[in-house]
Amino acid sequence: MTVPSDVVRRRRRLILPLAALGSLVLVPWTVYIAFALPHHYAARRWEWTWTGFDIALALALGATAWLAWKRRLMTVVTATAAGTMMLIDAWFDAMTATSEDQAESLLTALLLEVPMGLLLLAAAGQITMRVARALAAAAGGSDVPTPWWRLPISHPTAAD
Repeated sequence: MTVPSDVVRRRRRLILPLAALGSLVLVPWTVYIAFALPHHYAARRWEWTWTGFDIALALALGATAWLAWKRRLMTVVTATAAGTMMLIDAWFDAMTATSEDQAESLLTALLLEVPMGLLLLAAAGQITMRVARALAAAAGGSDVPTPWWRLPISHPTAAD
């Protein structure tokens, strides 16, 4: 299924400024909350917050496993989501742990969550590169930039 180029251009014109604006707005907001938030805060429904996050993480990991087993391209999306969630989980576990739980949280983060998150993100990058190389070979070329973060988004018109 090919998306018409006018739809691609409209999405790009919408997403690009929203992402840029969002990143700019987050800078002063982050500085503000760094000074405004209390050092200690008793959260309501703390157990449901973590349970919900862990359910979402389990679903993302399960979807990644299933899609990878089926060799589906959507593995890139779920592996990126799951990898990011693993890193977020490590961060919040380490930052919110009580002094009694600090050692366990740090060990879990350093030995399990961070390595697994990075592995999932690396897998998503490798799949992206394999697809880019296959597309380049199918188009009669083999000149694919080595770093995956430099891959251009393929587009039917050169005007964008």
